[in-house]
Amino acid sequence: CTDPDGQIVDDDDDVVEDGFEVEATLSEVIPTVVTVRWSRDLDPVDEAYVDFGKGTDYAYRAPGKAVEDDQYEAMLVGIPASTDLHFRVAMVSGGEVFEGDDRTMTTGPLPSDMTDVTVEVFDEARMHKGFVVTSMITDPSWVVILDTDGNVVWWYHEDREEQEGRSISRVRLSRDGEAIVFLSMDGLGTVNEDIVGKHLTRIKLDGSELIEIDTPDTHNDFVELPEGGYAILQEDMRQVENVDVYGDHLVEIAPDGTETVIWSVWDHIEYDPEETEYGMWSHVNAVELDEDEGVYYIGSRNLSTIFKVVRATGEVLWKFGDVHGDFDMVPASEEFNLYQHQFQILDDGILIFDNRFDPVEGSRAIQFDLDFDEMEASVAWEYIADPPLFCVGLGDVTRWDNGDTM
Repeated sequence: CTDPDGQIVDDDDDVVEDGFEVEATLSEVIPTVVTVRWSRDLDPVDEAYVDFGKGTDYAYRAPGKAVEDDQYEAMLVGIPASTDLHFRVAMVSGGEVFEGDDRTMTTGPLPSDMTDVTVEVFDEARMHKGFVVTSMITDPSWVVILDTDGNVVWWYHEDREEQEGRSISRVRLSRDGEAIVFLSMDGLGTVNEDIVGKHLTRIKLDGSELIEIDTPDTHNDFVELPEGGYAILQEDMRQVENVDVYGDHLVEIAPDGTETVIWSVWDHIEYDPEETEYGMWSHVNAVELDEDEGVYYIGSRNLSTIFKVVRATGEVLWKFGDVHGDFDMVPASEEFNLYQHQFQILDDGILIFDNRFDPVEGSRAIQFDLDFDEMEASVAWEYIADPPLFCVGLGDVTRWDNGDTM
């Protein structure tokens, strides 16, 4: 049973007949997150986890980690607000599985000013049964995790006086899976000398820990590094004929705060004032890290170019795009990307969210095959909504393992 605060209670110090001592609490910050702590006298303990879901079919599993006093703990994330959550703790010892009884508690409500999300389903069989970690560019701007039905199962927004007008341009799940990391800034997509409080924020999923890194020149995107710290895109302002020109560079920030410039667009592209928009010249807006190959992929919106960059040296191995690229399009009548945002590197090419710049024509997702022997590119696949949808900023595309594309 549960008390009015959602705590599981028992007349015998929470020791129940299934042999597990269990305590479950709702987060006071994000009340859809349930932290379960449990113990049982088993030796050895090979594995500990919690199965949970909206019913006793337990659609999800959360791994448990050891904490003090031989207890285990898991965070349950993925259940919508104001919903009954069923969960069952389990431990594996000596190859034998010990499972607890089904327990329930009810998640808390959504904030009253949360933006509504609508999902239109055209083919239920093709729906990807997962979660989307993203932001909603509203006022206030929210960081959210959405389930397949469009339910907000996790949320956060910055509660600060200067919050009005701020945008959250990039949200990522932390490498350890225990936190959300996001980048917030004023004047998204523009140069604003009055910007205050640009920063990278890491908030634990249960809201119990929040860390901010001030990054005054940050621009649009970042990645978390395997050894700790972050690689962040930053504005790189230089003067050209007594005029301030805003290019960009990539900076690695180590856990101790040490900053190292890895790459700058100034070293690889000649400045052309005709390519400047919104006060920005290069407007670099996307970065991805390939750990195995030791390279960054960096996208520039205003230059309509994606760079492959060696992490250790900053050397550019190739550039993909029309004006500044190293590839020829085959056939030549096909168009390159234009003002693109996020992208995904594939085994034999590149998948791009191509914003383009014509509301009538609309934005598109497009896949290019790349021939590195001949340095040629060809269009392998594209998708344009019908009727067309135009995304003037941001946007993303993902290819799943089964070949479907989001």
